[in-house]
Amino acid sequence: MLKLLKFVLVTRFSTRLLVFLPIFAIYVIALSRAVSSSTISPAQEYTGIAFTIFMMLLPVLNGGLIVLKSDRDYLFTLPVSRRDLSTSLFVAQFLSFGIVGFLLLGYDLLIRGGPALISETAIVIIGLGLLATCLGPVSYTLSTKSRLAIIVVLALWSLSSLLGFPFTPSALFTGHGLDAAISTVILLAILFPLAFRSLERVELDVMRAMIARSSSEVKGQGKSFVGMGPVRAIYSQNFSVVELSARMNMAGAGGAYRSARLRMDRAILITAALAAVYFFVIFRYSPGSKMGLGLLSLNLNSIMLVAQVYIAISVLFLAMPVLGNERLWLGFTSMDPPEYLRHLVVAKALSLLVFISPFIVADLALAMLGIDGALSSAIGIAGILPTALILVVYITGLASPVQIKEDMMMPGQFNLTQMVLILPTFLTLGLLEASVLFLPFAIGASIFMITLMFFLVRSKSIGNRLIQSMVKNGFV
Repeated sequence: MLKLLKFVLVTRFSTRLLVFLPIFAIYVIALSRAVSSSTISPAQEYTGIAFTIFMMLLPVLNGGLIVLKSDRDYLFTLPVSRRDLSTSLFVAQFLSFGIVGFLLLGYDLLIRGGPALISETAIVIIGLGLLATCLGPVSYTLSTKSRLAIIVVLALWSLSSLLGFPFTPSALFTGHGLDAAISTVILLAILFPLAFRSLERVELDVMRAMIARSSSEVKGQGKSFVGMGPVRAIYSQNFSVVELSARMNMAGAGGAYRSARLRMDRAILITAALAAVYFFVIFRYSPGSKMGLGLLSLNLNSIMLVAQVYIAISVLFLAMPVLGNERLWLGFTSMDPPEYLRHLVVAKALSLLVFISPFIVADLALAMLGIDGALSSAIGIAGILPTALILVVYITGLASPVQIKEDMMMPGQFNLTQMVLILPTFLTLGLLEASVLFLPFAIGASIFMITLMFFLVRSKSIGNRLIQSMVKNGFV
């Protein structure tokens, strides 16, 4: 059992990352003992519930099983105990989602504190990692409609804490620590057996899911590029579809790599519907408050701040397939490689701007109606998010680029170098949150990011270094 567990862990996680995880956990807990608060702020309440929903929805949406191609070809064929194998896979899953739990919830509640006891907080945070671990295998082979139904139920259950319902894990952020811990334990007692049952037949589930995806009909009409030059074809392609992906070798995002393409008109309909809900909630309830900070008076709008969190995270999912789905022999040979890279990332950034434009329109409309922070939010979204996508792509390419060569299989190990990919996400989130609070900062941050990205994409030497990094990491 121990040898099997070691084998599963070292094939999925680098040794440095395994050493880093307990050190990071000790750091968060020690810091929480030094800095704490006896109350939960409205912004912390909304943010905590949003993070809770994200923790439970991501594994269902992705159906994450950490499966390598070598598992299918070698590990699943060995005469080992299915119980030992499922236990080993479960531990690996937990470590993956546990990283997200500490990053999203550790700093938000452990450090800032609240009325819940440390024991109650620990149970809920660890429990959310376990719930995410269980939800991945349980939902792996379910249809899209079934997953969407589970997502809606989990989201409504978590949001019910805002109405005073205490028996949900998210109630930890509304002052019901004991009830949140009890509900978390009860849900785990239900999901644990289902998860282990799925993990015991993981090889069957993997093959069933792969056959279902490979045999499905590709719908839609092909796109013609006749009469277009390379540059025009790049922009035409990226303005006609939106590419999304999940789990590109980044710890915590699930298991198998999945990608999807949406027609731009359909994608905008989705963001327009979400933006309409965003506009109505803020206009109807306008949960704003003032915070004094020296000579400044900052406007706090909890719902707007939470929306910025989700929008910032979306940049990561849109940035993942930019390099991972590329083939060096195809796109990069159509013109000078650095020039192709430049047009590719600029097209992706402008495509993102179109994709999120309904939120910009909603913020401008709210600003015209006198909602504090809306104009700052519109400027921040328009100026920071598209440039942040370019930053993520370049950091990914220079630090640890991974080419996706087989769908539904994890590309390789989680390693400590990939943790650097979290930094631009936190930078983007920090800039957006500060932009909502202070209009001059939103203008200054947008100008800074646009200028920085302009020089970055214009640098031929950096472009060549990125392409050389792709070659060294096995891109073909």
